[in-house]
Amino acid sequence: MCCATTALLGAEKGTRAVKTIYYANAERTFYERFVQDEANALWWEAGNTDSSRRSFEDFTSAPLHDCSDEKYRCVYGLYRVFAVPRAGLETQSTYSAGGAIFRIEKCLRGTKNQCLEALISSDCQSKIEPDRCVEAVGGSANSTAPGPIVYFIFKEKIGITAYGDGKLIVGEEQQLAAAKELRLRGRKGLLGNGSLPPTR
Repeated sequence: MCCATTALLGAEKGTRAVKTIYYANAERTFYERFVQDEANALWWEAGNTDSSRRSFEDFTSAPLHDCSDEKYRCVYGLYRVFAVPRAGLETQSTYSAGGAIFRIEKCLRGTKNQCLEALISSDCQSKIEPDRCVEAVGGSANSTAPGPIVYFIFKEKIGITAYGDGKLIVGEEQQLAAAKELRLRGRKGLLGNGSLPPTR
């Protein structure tokens, strides 16, 4: 796995281009940003104690890493992993990437065998310092350091349109509600075409 570098967004050395992908809750009192410039790729979080003035406090940031390979487009950070197959999403499928286990929980739009929009879960079964996930023998239940389970909605061409994380959730409606905790504020989301990481 490579670390957060200019390769994430394909920025050429010496340029000043900055790429930002922005997600926020419905009240816009909390947001997360994925920012890439010529030197760094970072995952920013911030709370907003005064939404009318947009005065944000409690900023935190962490490196954003590219874990893509020939099969998957993948990024990880803060013990959360996002990945989708390059060949497209298949209904009722599971896969592993970036140290996490993924499951297509529900196809929201698509054909009989392929999803164009899907609800997906990402299970960080075991955490490894400083911010990675690995699979655990016997799953999260047998892990000494289980990580979060992320629920996200992926839409072809756009990328991840919404996500949220927490514990294991049973029931599609509850999973879908969790996945809509933070929603994309823009036209391109993580793992989208022309977004982060770049198509390779």
